[in-house]
Amino acid sequence: MNFANHAFFGEAEGADNERKFMDMLTVIELRGGLENKEKFEAQANIVQQVITATGGRVGPNEWLNMIKTGGIAAKGLKDAYRRYLDVIADEFEEFHASQVTTKDCAGFLRDNFKNTPNTAKKYAALISRLFKFIIGELGLRQDNPIDQLDMSSYKTGRREVLATHA
Repeated sequence: MNFANHAFFGEAEGADNERKFMDMLTVIELRGGLENKEKFEAQANIVQQVITATGGRVGPNEWLNMIKTGGIAAKGLKDAYRRYLDVIADEFEEFHASQVTTKDCAGFLRDNFKNTPNTAKKYAALISRLFKFIIGELGLRQDNPIDQLDMSSYKTGRREVLATHA
């Protein structure tokens, strides 16, 4: 393939096409496309759709750079959410998923995050997502206790002075 690429497109453009192809393979690999033929074809199709939809402005190299950069950011997010989930798990370890009530969730948020409304809203959103999974995927209950929770008392405001400069 390398020989044909270089022969057909010339040495410089052939090398560029080879790099693009290798970047595309790396993107497909990072997205789980090397597990089997179906996953490979699905990921290759997605890569091709992105290239086509953007008129070639986003190619394999740009996508690979985004994945690498995003991977660093995603790791930080995963660590933060793991800490959030640990706090939630510790708080509700005595409960079965079907036993958690809106009052329990309100008490957890009020007791732990009364003075930090942004954090309270993050925890509420994460708990809501957990219960959506519990409802939709596990079928352990029919309602989401966070849906009935009044979050209006957790008002967030814009800071006028950065916390580090106060």
